[in-house]
Amino acid sequence: MPSPSNDYSLQRVPDSQTVSSGHIALVIIGGTIGIPAFLMAAQIGSGLGFIAATTAFICGALILGSMNACTSWVGSVTRLSASKLIENAFGMQGSKFINAMVAFTLAGWYGVICKMFGDAANTVLSSLGVHLPHALYLIVGSILMLWVSLKGFKGIDKLALWLVPLMVIFIMTAAYKALESPDAELLWQVKSELSFTSAISAVVGAYIAGVVIQPDYSRFAKSPKGASLAAGLALVIAFPLVLTLTSIPAIISQQSDLILVMVGIGIGAPAFFLLLLSSWSSNVLTLYSSSLSINTIFPTFSLRNITLFIGILGTAIAFTDVQSYFIEFLILLGIAIPPVGAIYCLNFWFNSKRTSEHDKIKNNHWSAIYAWLSGCIIGWLSSNDYFSITQVASLDSILLSSTIYFALRKRCLHFPRKLIKQDTLIVENNPINELLNDKKE
Repeated sequence: MPSPSNDYSLQRVPDSQTVSSGHIALVIIGGTIGIPAFLMAAQIGSGLGFIAATTAFICGALILGSMNACTSWVGSVTRLSASKLIENAFGMQGSKFINAMVAFTLAGWYGVICKMFGDAANTVLSSLGVHLPHALYLIVGSILMLWVSLKGFKGIDKLALWLVPLMVIFIMTAAYKALESPDAELLWQVKSELSFTSAISAVVGAYIAGVVIQPDYSRFAKSPKGASLAAGLALVIAFPLVLTLTSIPAIISQQSDLILVMVGIGIGAPAFFLLLLSSWSSNVLTLYSSSLSINTIFPTFSLRNITLFIGILGTAIAFTDVQSYFIEFLILLGIAIPPVGAIYCLNFWFNSKRTSEHDKIKNNHWSAIYAWLSGCIIGWLSSNDYFSITQVASLDSILLSSTIYFALRKRCLHFPRKLIKQDTLIVENNPINELLNDKKE
């Protein structure tokens, strides 16, 4: 039986636990508002100028929104987490490495954001005359994030419902105050310190991992169409709006740190609350999805204990200097993770076309593994300027891996005697297989 205490991490979410698509949209928007997004928007705004930066934000968001709609659709139809969808696509053993990679990446980001929160909180509160140990900010922030994550999706849903409107108000306040500055004309200066394609790549890279783990939240949606629409629009409309508002004070003040800008224009207290709320909102999602990925690898462990472990691990990372080296590694993983979402979406599409009800998952599904490895290689070549199709490394990796996976799977379907034994498609007692069979009946 599905276990609510494990937040249905290994089973399909029942109808009784679903929520409206509006709730899903708020969760996504809450995940996009965070310190990394603030820094990225400020740097792009300062490097390109307001008009070009806004255009880059919109282009990147269109790419993310279309992909997010696809992964959200698959998650809401199957009612399965991203880690279970990965298991269906890559096989029982092949998926363990992929899920471990996703979990490790998210745990690393959890630590990095905790570190950013601690540093920024110390700066803001010191400017307000409050001097507390730096470690205290890290520990208290991590405890708050853990507290909500342990409550599962319901806790995340409630958090987003309260925090997203507040965060948007704080960002709008900073933009409004900046526009009152005598230096507001700086907003219209044209700059070329950053290439336009690099800016789009940065926007895509800022949330591409979130697109891959989108089923973790859309699986709770009542309607697949509503979930897909909400997920797409949340990134196509809300994300570029947040980035644009964030870039305004950065461009006018010539300062790349939104929090310091807010302190400089006399709204230090709202700056601290924005910092707290944004870190809280984005890191809760990171911790939750990381825990789901690990739970798929170790199904006998409770989701609660896994969440506690990853939270402690991420907090420990925040106390070390490893993040100064970890960022480069995370960038590489940003190339490796995007093809995963494309492959599990295509896998779902292929399975929906199958007529056989006797397929079983083997340890490894080689078509998915070969396609993913090919995508990683082209992504690495693109990121190092050796070869590129779209000038965006993550998109190059997605395009190639999708093409190869499609070709290999079509070959498997046409020549089953040769290849079907090496790359069977659906696991015995697999929730996706059960779902498709229920539809046929």
